[in-house]
Amino acid sequence: MRDAESNFKQALDGIVGSSRSDQKKIEAISELIAGLNTLEQNPEIRLATETGAVLARKANRPEMAAQLCLMRAKAEIAQAGELIAEMKNLKMAIDWRGFALEKAANRHKDLEKKLNATWSATQAFIDAGYKLLNEKPYVGAAAYCHDAAGQIYGQHYLQLKLYYLTTGRPWRARIGNYKISRWLSLDDFFVIDKKSRAHLRKVRKDCLTSLHQAMKLYRQIKARDYIIDTYLDLALEHHSFNDAIQSKFYLLLARMLMSVWGLSNNSRLKPRLKSLEKLPLIGSDRNDDISRQLPNLS
Repeated sequence: MRDAESNFKQALDGIVGSSRSDQKKIEAISELIAGLNTLEQNPEIRLATETGAVLARKANRPEMAAQLCLMRAKAEIAQAGELIAEMKNLKMAIDWRGFALEKAANRHKDLEKKLNATWSATQAFIDAGYKLLNEKPYVGAAAYCHDAAGQIYGQHYLQLKLYYLTTGRPWRARIGNYKISRWLSLDDFFVIDKKSRAHLRKVRKDCLTSLHQAMKLYRQIKARDYIIDTYLDLALEHHSFNDAIQSKFYLLLARMLMSVWGLSNNSRLKPRLKSLEKLPLIGSDRNDDISRQLPNLS
């Protein structure tokens, strides 16, 4: 693992130290990021996005620095899942009332601190990206940032559902897990408290607002493949929200537009559409591609 990180840093240093223009260096770093796995190579993504953002600022391209900040935010949020999973493993016993060992209690506190720091850092990178974007609010860059933010909030929503999940009485969890309960969006009522449900609704709203704003901007510049991509993002997020009807609607719309615009065999869109169409009607199984390259949009 360390050898791989070292090799990546050498490749990154080679790009930065080359005689290429700053623009070409940024493009090369973007291509480097595109080949990385979010969870297994998270440190590399963070290093590359930070380096790329510095170069973008140096080249007076704040809109590119903004997009790299959103990439960094996506890498940041990806780390939270494992922290939450370990926290839940410490507290998932039925009728749990407290930690039996001080060691477990201290570990839970450490995980809680790391989790909150991760979520805070994620939002900080989103805010920094939008601040940079205001310096040069190019439509394509703005669309990418809104799209990325929507995906981040969608992932945050699922993390929060697990984080807020309480064990409580077994019968509540059993009823909440019925498909009809999830279909009617009643599952949260049985396993999540009122205040937490309100937070989830806010994050869901942020997710959909960001994606619809991205769609609006992609339509302005007639970026057809990204329009379809965003419809697929909407399908995925509504699936995560257990809104099967809306999810299927966006999948149908994406398939129709791919046919009308001659993109049915697009090497990127076609497999993504097929993968989403195979998802079960209810229940989420998402695997976000955090390292999507910077779009080539003007």
